Amino acid sequence: MTDPGVLDKAGSSLSSGLRWRTTAIVGVSILVLGVFLIWGFTAGWIAAVPPVLQDFFRLLKPFAPYSTAVVAAIAGLIAWRSHSHRRLSDNRAEWWRRTQYTLDLLMSSDDPLKRNTGMSLLGHIIADPTATQADAALLKDTVNALVTDIINQQATKLESDTATQAGRRGWRWRRP
Repeated sequence: MTDPGVLDKAGSSLSSGLRWRTTAIVGVSILVLGVFLIWGFTAGWIAAVPPVLQDFFRLLKPFAPYSTAVVAAIAGLIAWRSHSHRRLSDNRAEWWRRTQYTLDLLMSSDDPLKRNTGMSLLGHIIADPTATQADAALLKDTVNALVTDIINQQATKLESDTATQAGRRGWRWRRP
């Protein structure tokens, strides 16, 4: 069995496939049982069933007209869960696309405006409810590393600019 914390490319849990398979198997089983209940009594196949199951099916016979509604409700539940899973997956994919764009802005070393815009957007992306705690922690670590790198680059650039300016001015010794 897979780790429930592992995510696929769309950001959904890999164990969700197992849940959906289980839901589908239960839904199909109920559908088949409903079909047997509706058609079984009319086709006369109940005579070939063991006596224990005959009693069970005779108890369920008054509920046979409702089996269509039950099957429809189960199919609706499966469709609703499938739709909500798809919507979550699409939201996670869109969140990741926005995160990549924001990180690209942050990595832009030639334009401070892009970096500032990226930092502003990153604050909103981290606060987005679509982001998991692991995503937020990863982004915070990434931002800390980027900010440290940007500060070091600016300090190095400032030191080299200061040295260059000092070299242009030149040091002149005057004799008293």
